[in-house]
Amino acid sequence: MCPRFLFLAFTAAVAVFAATLSPLGARAGDLIPETAAAQHGLTRPWFAQVGVDSGQGQLRDLVLYKNVLYAQTNKAVVHAIDAETGKTLWCKQVGNPRYPSLPPDANRDLLAVINSARLYVLDRLTGDLLYQRKIQDAVDAGPVLSAKRVYIPMSNGKLIAYRLVRQGEGKEESAKIAEKESLKGTEKASSKGSGKGSPKGTAKSADKEGSKGTEEGSAETAEKESPKEKKSLAEEKSPADAEHPPMLRLLQQAPPPVFCQSFGQALVQPVMLRNNSSEETVVWPTDHSYLNVGFIGRSAQELLTLRFRVQTSTPIITRPAYFPADPKVPGDSGLIIAVSRDGDVHAVQEKNGEYLWRFSTAEPTVAAPAVIGSHVYVSTQLGGMYCLETMSGKNLWITPHVVQFVAASKARVYAADSLGRLLVLNADNGGVLDVLATENIPIRLHNADTDRIFLADNTGLIQCLHEIEQSEPLVHDKDRREAAEAEEQPAEPKPEVTEKEKPAKKEKPAKKEHTAPKEPKERPAPKATKERPAPKERVKKAVKKKQAGAGADANPFNQPAGNAGKDNKANPF
Repeated sequence: MCPRFLFLAFTAAVAVFAATLSPLGARAGDLIPETAAAQHGLTRPWFAQVGVDSGQGQLRDLVLYKNVLYAQTNKAVVHAIDAETGKTLWCKQVGNPRYPSLPPDANRDLLAVINSARLYVLDRLTGDLLYQRKIQDAVDAGPVLSAKRVYIPMSNGKLIAYRLVRQGEGKEESAKIAEKESLKGTEKASSKGSGKGSPKGTAKSADKEGSKGTEEGSAETAEKESPKEKKSLAEEKSPADAEHPPMLRLLQQAPPPVFCQSFGQALVQPVMLRNNSSEETVVWPTDHSYLNVGFIGRSAQELLTLRFRVQTSTPIITRPAYFPADPKVPGDSGLIIAVSRDGDVHAVQEKNGEYLWRFSTAEPTVAAPAVIGSHVYVSTQLGGMYCLETMSGKNLWITPHVVQFVAASKARVYAADSLGRLLVLNADNGGVLDVLATENIPIRLHNADTDRIFLADNTGLIQCLHEIEQSEPLVHDKDRREAAEAEEQPAEPKPEVTEKEKPAKKEKPAKKEHTAPKEPKERPAPKATKERPAPKERVKKAVKKKQAGAGADANPFNQPAGNAGKDNKANPF
């Protein structure tokens, strides 16, 4: 009876536990009911359960880029979820599950993940592995992506930038590198054949190279023959190309990665500022109370230069926020908003590092700031969120007991208090409009990009909330973001335009025009005018002397002059 009783008790416990689970395996107690969300003016369009090991697995990081939400577990598993429908786009094991992974970063095409001491670059929409590399130094913070590089902060203070070359870029360099590699391969094969090594090894290598050569030759002949054969060859090559995807490759023979040395340890994930054809600018803080800004210019692609650094009273332990420049104002500078550990808010111009304003909360701060339009939201560790004016730093309002900014819409601000509840605040004055019970949901995405609210727990349950009338996501500062992306797209044609303009600059008609006024040869004319009056004066003097009766003395040459000579002949005396 005792074993049977234990068996019945066990089955009853399992049934009760299963009843508390949703159809997708999520706990019903952690889900916000649709009816409860509607009472607060919200709707829950979807929820998803990320696969997590029930024993040791936990959900660690949530990253939102545009319309894709990336969830990373402590077992190096990355899930890509559609942020509007909750559909899983792909799920991949990225790295070794026994080693920790750092928070990832995404851009328009790529997703960068660091697991232990290796860098992985994936296609952010398909999850295909495009590139991986071993990192030599210790890494304490996640990477940041630009259009052409991936920046990694090191524990020794270095910021290293690895160049990423897409297919179609640098064709001449890739061709040269391919020729060098082929020459090296032939040299190695010939050296092995001429040496005293085993003939079997040389034969195998020669056979491999011969097979490669024949494959390449057959591919060339097939390209010349017909387009149908091209398609068949493309289908045959697709499995081999999976190892080297066509979208992105890193030239292994390219110059080594560039780096910039900063003072202290880089413990915070960097933030990308400018990312266009003219330059790439990135900001990262260190534990020695420095905020560093480095850049790579178009004229010096192999130099990562420190533009300026700003020293704060205490270290910055959270990611800075970036407010892009206004595209409608020529020469406008973006704004870097950073919060130090003692609660000071620093607003620094990205162009020259000059302070625009500074504000003190007088309380320790460990949460990252959020910049949305004309408002900056800063929450303190003890509880209290300040709303500051972006361009002046003026304190607009403060709401107590708030420890984290979550999201914002046109009229509302969503934040978490010290008890884990979700507060609905009035965007105009910070007053509490409503409270949602979310104490059992510890993970709240810091979303300063859209109005969507993303909540998750350690077991992998993710749910999305938004206002009922807001069916489409509200993108904050859309004009500034679109201008930055539009500036990044026409990156390649700009150097070509400057090359075409160079011959026009070589024409030198302007210099000839400048030399034309220089005519000093005509200056002797004034000298002639100075000499001309001299003989006239002498003639006048001679005439005066004649009239005065100077006689023969008036003519120093003893020559007759007019009537005076006739008179002298008539007068013998």
